[in-house]
Amino acid sequence: MKQDYVTDCAECGAPCPAVFKIPLCHDCAVKKTRKDFLKFVVLPVVLALFLYWFATMIFQTSEHRVAYTLLFMGVPYGIRRMFLWVIPVGYGLAGTIGILALNIIVGAVIGVVVLVYQLIKAVVYIVKTIIAAVKIAGYKKIEILQA
Repeated sequence: MKQDYVTDCAECGAPCPAVFKIPLCHDCAVKKTRKDFLKFVVLPVVLALFLYWFATMIFQTSEHRVAYTLLFMGVPYGIRRMFLWVIPVGYGLAGTIGILALNIIVGAVIGVVVLVYQLIKAVVYIVKTIIAAVKIAGYKKIEILQA
């Protein structure tokens, strides 16, 4: 089974077959797959597990432990959206603290949605990584057969 080299690698310039959407040689494809796996799967899952562990330690004795844990886990993901709607200007001290608390709660709720989306995206990316690994392994076999 002979496959013609149709293009050059997009990253290093080595000749490669058109196996992927972006033309990549074997080494560059492995590097890109590892980098993307770390970025899209390992990092969000490790951060979510760390936040879960930390939140369960903090809210161990609370009767609303699940809700507080979810809100605590959502804060880092929703922090960019916290001060999007209400900015505490022109209030007294109590009003400013109340608006800040409202912004943190709204950001945490939005962050929970973003966290769930990130975890679903991680599961989908695991499947995509398995498919890419099969393609890379097949591509390596093609290179070995041609040599």
